[in-house]
Amino acid sequence: MNQTVALSNVALLKELSQRRRQPLRKNVELLFIGLPLELADQVCTVLRGTHIGPRTRQVDTPEELLDELSQRSWDLIICGDQAAQLPARRIIELLYQQNRDIPVIQLLETCSKQAIYQGLHQQLKAVLPADDPELVLVCIRRELESLEQRRRLKRIDLLLHEAEQRQNRLMNHSSEALCCCDPDHIVYLNQSLLHQFGYDSSEALLNKPIDTLIMEDDQPVFQDQLRSFLQDHLTEQWQNLTCQRVDGSQFKASIGMQEIRHNGISTLLLTIRPEQALEERQQRLDLITGLPNGEQIHEQLDRCYRRALDGGHDCNLLYVQLENFNQLREQYGTYATDQLSLDAATLLREAIGNPHPLGRLQDDSYLVIYQDARQQTALEVARQLVSELDQLTLTAVKQPVELRWAAGVVPINDNAASIDALLSQGRKAIERTHQLNSGPHVELYTAIIHEPQSLQRDGVLQTLREAVEKERMKLLFQPVVGLAQQDSRGRYEVLLRLQDEQGREYSPAPFLTAFNLDTLCVQLDRWVINQCIQRLQQQGENTQLFINLNSRTLRDRNLINWIAELLRRHRVSGEQLIFQLSETDVLAQLQRARDWAESLKRLHSPLCIKHYGSSNSADRVLKQLKPRYVKLDGTYINDLNQDNLHDQNFMKLVSSLHAGDCQTIAPLVESARVMSKLWRAQIRYVQGHYLQSPSEEMQYDFFQQ
Repeated sequence: MNQTVALSNVALLKELSQRRRQPLRKNVELLFIGLPLELADQVCTVLRGTHIGPRTRQVDTPEELLDELSQRSWDLIICGDQAAQLPARRIIELLYQQNRDIPVIQLLETCSKQAIYQGLHQQLKAVLPADDPELVLVCIRRELESLEQRRRLKRIDLLLHEAEQRQNRLMNHSSEALCCCDPDHIVYLNQSLLHQFGYDSSEALLNKPIDTLIMEDDQPVFQDQLRSFLQDHLTEQWQNLTCQRVDGSQFKASIGMQEIRHNGISTLLLTIRPEQALEERQQRLDLITGLPNGEQIHEQLDRCYRRALDGGHDCNLLYVQLENFNQLREQYGTYATDQLSLDAATLLREAIGNPHPLGRLQDDSYLVIYQDARQQTALEVARQLVSELDQLTLTAVKQPVELRWAAGVVPINDNAASIDALLSQGRKAIERTHQLNSGPHVELYTAIIHEPQSLQRDGVLQTLREAVEKERMKLLFQPVVGLAQQDSRGRYEVLLRLQDEQGREYSPAPFLTAFNLDTLCVQLDRWVINQCIQRLQQQGENTQLFINLNSRTLRDRNLINWIAELLRRHRVSGEQLIFQLSETDVLAQLQRARDWAESLKRLHSPLCIKHYGSSNSADRVLKQLKPRYVKLDGTYINDLNQDNLHDQNFMKLVSSLHAGDCQTIAPLVESARVMSKLWRAQIRYVQGHYLQSPSEEMQYDFFQQ
């Protein structure tokens, strides 16, 4: 039991740390209102540790808020209770006045039930305790995902509107006679229909019953076909009827029915083709088995899916597959597998009654649309089918052959996403059957529910501490390469990885920031510094290392003296250590950071500010600390990779840094396209997987002597 828990903790650590090595999911624009700098820094740090790149601004007055709203599209507002001019109610009022869809989350030191009720009543998305970063992170991610979904729906709605406009233009100029119905009355008709029926203007037919166009004797047949089309949720239907012109003359026609959107409303489209007999739909069968083929069963599935969306017509999809079909065909030939497919089709046809559509989707798979909403019943049917299919033999082969049949059961209801999603879920359910040790390989598809990471906090912390105590740690090095100038020195950023008992690696960064582990943070930073100084003693004086310091380490007043003692003992120059501080960490404790910068000067160790430009106080950091290196926030590089809209602003930012005698570094470089833009901007140094991924050795060809 304990071993299982430990493995789950390690799996969680590995899963979250892998997010660290992925590119930023997106840039997130955050507005902080009435929030202490230290708390804002904590929020930014936690977000960066979970694959989100924040770009922030701090505002305190209504005028500043309106000004920021007019400059860009913001994703989230996080407010406290320290902005006297901008209480939560006023923020919501201004957003409503500006017609802005921006979620607002409030963080409070004392989060009472009354405060939560009041905040939700004021239309805040959440009111949370400021001392629970895990809960804050969960809510932020939830609101960002909801906002992204709303924006996606707006874009889809716009695309749908544009598609309808194109459709209307095509219908207006079509040579076929077309009309739209609601479905009892005509709401649209094109010029071809007017010409076909001899009318002079559309006013004579608009809002008239549909059967105005149909001869009286055929009107009951037409109404029956119309009801069948609507009730059975058919996608298309054709019929032969006699139509009647305005002068009383008649003609034979094929009338097709389709459901479309016209002017934002679901309508029935009639296509009328004169003097053309409707051909009977040929039954499309699979030539080997005689079952409905993939196209036909797909259409039947689509029909059931559409009916289920209206509610009250739930059913289940049985996705049956012979997993080793291809191997059997390669080993025993097409004739043997064709006979097996015929036997399987016969078995399925006899076991499944007429009410349940059955078809052969592909060579190795069959679909059964089981017209019963009870999932347990569908599972029992699927188990029985797989048990019987497992008993089949290759009649063309005399020796026993293993057949690996499996089935996935997928509910079809009003929450079903799409036909493709249903089929994909069926295949995923079959993949999960591989974990079954005995019995028929049948699995019901259920969406995986991810438990909140906070529920496993204690186990994660224990796993972290064990890794540190037993020194299951290692360093990785990623080169920081000069882009324009040649330099004999090799520069690398140092990245810490912890290891589990099996040697698998994970980054501790997301947990150190989320769980407020002050002592552990300092302990890890000291271990990294000690290891780096020892490695530099071996590498020689032409190597410099960028070492990241946590905000908690800045509070360790004995650290500078300890570093100085190590440098003397190993006879390493302080200039070889470049300490990196986050811009938001500096702003949260500016005086302490300034003292640190002065101490580093006495050690001759350069200072680097990373995540530069992620707040609206970046210039203040430069003036106070005067760093030698500035590593731009990854969101800027992400912008360059997405489009050209931000190029000019990026050029101005880099130029201002160079004017202040700062050495600029661009991280997260992943493509040649970004490299060319960085070259034009005259960035001094670049870093990223495009150049080289982190490795255990300091080996980069251009640094080699």
